[in-house]
Amino acid sequence: MKNLYSLILFFVVLSGYATEHNGKHTKQKTAKKSVAVNSDATVDISNKYGNVFVTTWNEDKIDIEVVITVSGDDESWVDKKLASISVDFNGSKSLYAAKTIFEKISSSSRRNSVEINYTVKIPKNGNVKIANQYGNILSHDLNGSTNIVCKYGKIAMGKLNNSINIIKIDYCSKSTIESLKNAVINAKYSGLTIGSFSNLDINSSYTDVVVLNGYSLKYASNYGKIATGKVNNIEGSGNYLSIKIDEIENNLKLTTNYSNFSLNAVSAKASNISITSGYTNIKMNHSPNYTFDFDVITKYANFKSEAPLEYNTRVETNTTKSYTGFYKKSGTNKVTITSNYGNVSLNLTN
Repeated sequence: MKNLYSLILFFVVLSGYATEHNGKHTKQKTAKKSVAVNSDATVDISNKYGNVFVTTWNEDKIDIEVVITVSGDDESWVDKKLASISVDFNGSKSLYAAKTIFEKISSSSRRNSVEINYTVKIPKNGNVKIANQYGNILSHDLNGSTNIVCKYGKIAMGKLNNSINIIKIDYCSKSTIESLKNAVINAKYSGLTIGSFSNLDINSSYTDVVVLNGYSLKYASNYGKIATGKVNNIEGSGNYLSIKIDEIENNLKLTTNYSNFSLNAVSAKASNISITSGYTNIKMNHSPNYTFDFDVITKYANFKSEAPLEYNTRVETNTTKSYTGFYKKSGTNKVTITSNYGNVSLNLTN
């Protein structure tokens, strides 16, 4: 996992999103700042049209290097544009900020380009606040809190070890986080893959979210995909989704409409499953050793199971079907499914 994220994300991503400077004239300047700060200081970066790369070191200093590159066919325009871009550095020992400043210079050539790349070093326990547009936000492992806003680029981050992580991404495809403790994530028109996690709260639209193993996932999503590995608890709501869960180990509570839902495995030690859906086919597999009571209601849909269920009641009409009973042992766990216009299948794992 570490090699995957370190090599692919930090090198391929950097080269893949470098601006092509096709103009006849390309010029560059560099702005640097190094300041002594507290060991838990926050760096605040605001930038456009380039990448922001953050790493930590064993010094109580924040070191910022900004490389500004301008390219174009008109050398006079290149000189004016380069002179019009600056970096405002200011702050204190607890909070230090750098912001890219643009003076308006008109341009009519499609071959003109601007790129501003930040390389930032912070104390190993430092915090980061970054807002970047039209570029990527990249980092190795971070121990401090993060507050990230990225638009029209992507994020590629290592381990986020702090319990405070607030992340917002818009139009950021192929974004990745190696692992995190706790996070609140808002995403639109993006793609995000996360490795291991403890507690994750996601609000997304038109976004494909893939998370691997974790403890608690809560999501509110519309249009896109939610795919997970093995997760202890999941609580989710959203419509027009593809929902694929590999394994649930404790509780699942789900509400969805106009979606597709599949749960590959309910662990033998799982607790309660609750699904309310409309216009959604539900496919759920459970361990042969997962015992439960069930209460399934469908309207304009069918229910089937290959498991040897014991039925207490079975009521079927032209429009509505209702089933209650248990699997192996009553009074342990509960599976509750209400489905309108979507078939339900409940089967054993292989």
